This record gives sequence, structure tokens and C-alpha cells, in this order.
Amino acid sequence: MGLEVMELMQAWKTEKGDANGLTTVRGLVIPVGWDDRGRITETVIATHFEDEYLIDQNEWGEELLAFLRQRVKVMGIVKEGAGGRKIITVKKYELLEE
Repeated sequence: MGLEVMELMQAWKTEKGDANGLTTVRGLVIPVGWDDRGRITETVIATHFEDEYLIDQNEWGEELLAFLRQRVKVMGIVKEGAGGRKIITVKKYELLEE
């Protein structure tokens, strides 16, 4: 594997739990659920490795709606939801450069 590919993979990886118990996820903010009026009701962070983390709609999660289809780095608490779906409660985030 070339150095450039390895660097790309490193930049997109998911980092499990830091000293504060937060998990870092990098990926795209993608809508996955809509109401009957076409408003977005659910979003996920889709990683380079095709993992999806449903974004819990707390204050920071709702702010991520402004960054649809953009790359972000999200730090939060990950738990398992119904059907084994990963849910991240966002504690902080940053927009990544293209």
C-alpha cells in the first residue's frame, strides 16, 4: 500500500474512546430520514469504511444539519441502538477541509 493511501486511511479511521470516554468519528454528514413534508429527521456520519453513526439530535447534532454532505470530525459518546445501529451523541465537532 502506498504512503498516500495509508495516510488517507489514517485520516478517516474511527478512534475509540479517549481519556474522557469520547469516540472520534470522521466522515460525511448524510440525511437518512425525512418526515411527510420532506424535512430531514435523521442524519448519520458515513465513514470512509462504510460505517454509519446515527446522530443523536441534541444541540450539537442539530447544528450538523448545516453541514450536509460535508466532511466533519465528530467527538461524542457511541452507544448501540435497536438492531445494533450505532448512535453517536455529539459533544463537539469540527468541519474538515475538503
